[in-house]
This record gives sequence, structure tokens and C-alpha cells, in this order.
Amino acid sequence: MRNKIFAIVFISLTLVLGGFILGFRNQEEFSVLENRDLAASEPLTITNWLSTDFQQSIESVLADHFPKRSLWVKSYTRMQYQLTLLTRQALGKAPSSQIVVVPDPTTPPTSPSGPTDEPVATPTPAVTIKPVETEPVEVESPYDFNSEYINFIGVEEKQLAPNTPVTMTPVNAEVSLMQVADELRLVRAAVDFNPDQLYVVNKNVEFFNDFASSIAPREEMVFLIETPRLSHLVYPQSNLGTIQATLDNLQVPHDIFRIESPTDLINNFYRTDHHWTDLGAYKGYVSLIRFLYGPDEPVLEPVNRVNFNRVSLEGSLARMAALSLDIQPDPMNLLLFDYPHMEILVNGEKPAEYGNISLYLADDQPKERGYDHYNHLLQKREPFIEFNTGREDRGDILIISDSMSNPIRQLVASHFRKTVFVNLEKMMQSDDDYDFGISSYMKENDIDQVLFLLSSENILLGAEMKYVWENP
Repeated sequence: MRNKIFAIVFISLTLVLGGFILGFRNQEEFSVLENRDLAASEPLTITNWLSTDFQQSIESVLADHFPKRSLWVKSYTRMQYQLTLLTRQALGKAPSSQIVVVPDPTTPPTSPSGPTDEPVATPTPAVTIKPVETEPVEVESPYDFNSEYINFIGVEEKQLAPNTPVTMTPVNAEVSLMQVADELRLVRAAVDFNPDQLYVVNKNVEFFNDFASSIAPREEMVFLIETPRLSHLVYPQSNLGTIQATLDNLQVPHDIFRIESPTDLINNFYRTDHHWTDLGAYKGYVSLIRFLYGPDEPVLEPVNRVNFNRVSLEGSLARMAALSLDIQPDPMNLLLFDYPHMEILVNGEKPAEYGNISLYLADDQPKERGYDHYNHLLQKREPFIEFNTGREDRGDILIISDSMSNPIRQLVASHFRKTVFVNLEKMMQSDDDYDFGISSYMKENDIDQVLFLLSSENILLGAEMKYVWENP
């Protein structure tokens, strides 16, 4: 009898202890997977030079044993989101207080129906196509943020739950932005993953200047895109100095697509991502063509705009936090153009479709949370993408770029005979089939110009340019 009681007690304790251990391990596994998600979506700079497979493995190990990174990323993301949430509110004067409702993008719209006028859910169409006006796009900033005060609607609450009334009060844009920027700098200074930033900047400037001499008389040009992560609105006192100071040291033709104001931040870039919206990308295209050809060069004008009503973009800022924040996703839109005839090759082969717009028009796109719709819709990163318009009045250009060029490749290509886009991020991968050097490529191909079309992050912060230094 005593043995039976002992056996029952032992088995019970074993089950309880086993359940506790299993629950603890599941919780620990979730934490590890979340940290691995962070590392995969936003790689540590120290491992950027590693080959892809080894990089992913070492980042997984680092993420497992680097809890501070998880805390920093979440804090940084929360501050970035609050900043863009503030600036995304309607600019201009407003009543001292008003009640608004934050919409839930996953909830179908409602309309009155029946004798009681009760709201009834109506299905949301997959896409809406609207004609757009073809007036010239203004690339000039409407005002100087440093010299003018802008009143806009600010949010008192830190988090906004869908369909929850919140109180909105007018605040001063400059004060609010700078307060958030100060907090961002404090968070960023707490864990600095890139102590050699000044070296990277100087090395990039040195490379651009030396490379221009090596390819003469062919021309080298540099066009940068200032992105929200490195906007001077967020880091006005950056220890890197200003972006303009970096540009001033370049001895080659150069220009930059700037974020001049909170309006630019709102209209030109996604709230949850560092990439630009369809409207921002079009403004960037116009600005780039003005830089390359001057004000008299005709640009392609959009004929329609597609609203993908059932697609929600949760960009890199959301994915950095492993979607652990209650972040309202961005809507996805796409400008449509009548492109001139051009042959397109992706890695030397003709694709069945450039990009995946047909999937999105048919509402057959991936539905999981955090999916990278920006790259999937706009033709994902590939080592080589070549466009040939056959224009006899234009030359050939080699463009070294990152993912910022995704939405404007065809637009830019329409202004040249042959345009070859080489993806800078793909240069980081050690692939036997992908061994690219700019100089050797230019010796084997008749190239008239070389354009570096990159986000400011790749010049000022990123280590991706290292592969161009080593393979000039």
C-alpha cells in the first residue's frame, strides 16, 4: 500500500514538473524565435560582411544570447512609430480638442441599411483603380522646417487601439518632433552597434572620388535618398555630421532626395517602413531625372492609381519588433504608367511577369502578417535586372542600387537605351554564380555612365558598400 501511494505521488510530481518544464521551454523557445526574427529582419552590422548562410547562423546565435538587442530594437521601434504617428496626423490648424476614431483596416466598411438604419457590413473590393491627374509633380519643399513653425494634430495617448475614440490636441510640430528625437538619440546611444560609422563615411567618399578617375572619360554620378531612419529631423545633432557635409566632400556630380519637412515624411514614406510610398517614389523619380537631364527632360506621367484594399504593409519597422507592437499597417497603392516597349531580363532570363502585380490585382497575394509586400509586388531584389528600350538617341547606364530603386526601375530605364541594375545587397552574398566587379564589367560592356542610386543609410551607416570597395 505504501509503495502504491509513493508511486502515485511520484508520478503526479513527475507530471507537474514535466508540464512546468515543457511550458518554460515553450516560452523560452518563443523568445528565442522572436529574437531570431529580429536578427533576420535587421541584421547586426558586425555580421553584414559574412556570407548569407553563415551570417544567418551566427546571427541566430547572437540573437539567442543578446537580450539587450531585443530590448533596444523594441524601444527604438516604439519611438520611431510614435514619431511617424505624430507627424502623420493632418497638418494645419485645428480646434483645441476634437474626438476622432482610429479605423481598423481589418474591419469591413459599414453602411446604413434596413428600416432601423443599422450599419451592415459590406464586402471590401480587392482593388480600386482611380484615374490620376497628370500635372507636373512638385519636387520643391513647400517650406523650410528649420525656419517655420507648423501646427498639427498630436496624439496624447501612446498606443491607439482600433475603433477606440481618442482625444487629439494641437501641439507644436517642432517641439514634439525634437522631444521624440531626443528620446530616440538616448535609446540609440544606449546600445551602439556601429562604432566605425565615420570610417564608413570617409571610405565611401574616398571610393566615389577615386572611382570617378578610374573610369574617365565615362561619367560617375551619385544620387542618394534620405530615409526616415537617418532623417535630419530625427537626428539633427548626429555625431556623423550632416548628410550635406558628406556630399560636399564628393568630387563627382551628386544630388539627394531630401526629407525637408514632416509633410515629406508623411507623404513620401511608409509609416511602418523605411521605403518610400508610390507617391514618394514618383517624386524621387522626377527628382532623379531632373538631376540627370535637367528641367526640360519629359518624364512619364501616371495614368491610374491602384489601391490594394485588402493588402496591409507591415514594413521593416514593424518586423524589427517581431510584430510585438500593436502597429497599424500601411495601405498599399501603386501608380500605373504606359511604359514604352522594353525588353526585360532578370539574371539573364526573360521573366513571365516583371513583379507580381497580377497576383495583387487578383487578390492572390500572400496573406500572412509581416509579409514583405514592398519587394514582392515591385520585383524582389535580384543581382542583375536589365532593360533595353532600343533608343538610338540615348546611351547605356549601369546603376548600382539597393531596394529603394524597386518602384522606379522601369521609369528610369525609359530614359536610356540600355539600363542595367546591379543590386548592392546581393553583392554581400558569396555565390559562385555571382562574382561582380564594376571595372571588369565595364571593360566587357559598352557603358557610358555609372550611377550609384542608394539610400543614405548605405552611405552613412551601412557596411554594404564594402563589397564595392573590394570589387571596383
